[in-house]
Amino acid sequence: MFSPLWLWLWLVVFSSVTHATAVTVAAATSLRPDLERSLAEFRRVHGIDVRTVYAASGTLAQQLLHGAPYALFLSASPEFLDPLQQLGRICEGPVVIGHGRLVLYVPKQSTVSLDSGLKELDTQVLERLAIADPSIAPFGRLARQALERAGLWQKIRGRLVYGDSAAKAAQLALGGAVDAALLPQRLMRSPAFWKRGNWTPVDERLYRPVPIMAAWLCGGTAASKALYGFLLEQLGGR
Repeated sequence: MFSPLWLWLWLVVFSSVTHATAVTVAAATSLRPDLERSLAEFRRVHGIDVRTVYAASGTLAQQLLHGAPYALFLSASPEFLDPLQQLGRICEGPVVIGHGRLVLYVPKQSTVSLDSGLKELDTQVLERLAIADPSIAPFGRLARQALERAGLWQKIRGRLVYGDSAAKAAQLALGGAVDAALLPQRLMRSPAFWKRGNWTPVDERLYRPVPIMAAWLCGGTAASKALYGFLLEQLGGR
């Protein structure tokens, strides 16, 4: 598997042979459903090529700190913007474009009930629960926070399965590899989730919804600035 450093080195080479006006956006995986719809509209209206790189926010931030040539950064947490600002990598923003919220998702073949929210996880019915890796993914930290406040973290820690991003945790649930998952609510806008399972919001008294941030990175083109403004209008406040 390629390391995050190899990924952005590949992008440097790839960028040199693609159209000069192409814009590369680095975005948290939890934003994919909303972002893809907005980018499709931007391409249709402006005719500008846009490429996307999805990963955990912490992974993308590390790539940017090592010089990755992204034009925009959409992070699922504000904490990853501070080091970039200190290095002078951000020329506009960051701007809050929404808040990340958690849901408990259960595949249709699972016997875990949604009737009592997270309390349903404290049963022998649950064998495996997927969450994003708390060390690099904001939604993984939200999941841990919710489980700790619900008094479940220590009880079910041995049954946790980690994805290196929210999307990887979601793939485990969609593929039936786990009985349930704690996932970003925004992912539920994709038909794949409501066709293959059911979900319920996690009580917000158990965690603090995290601000989702957008930033325009220094060195960007006029095309990337246009995309930045477009996305602020399209995604702001969702």
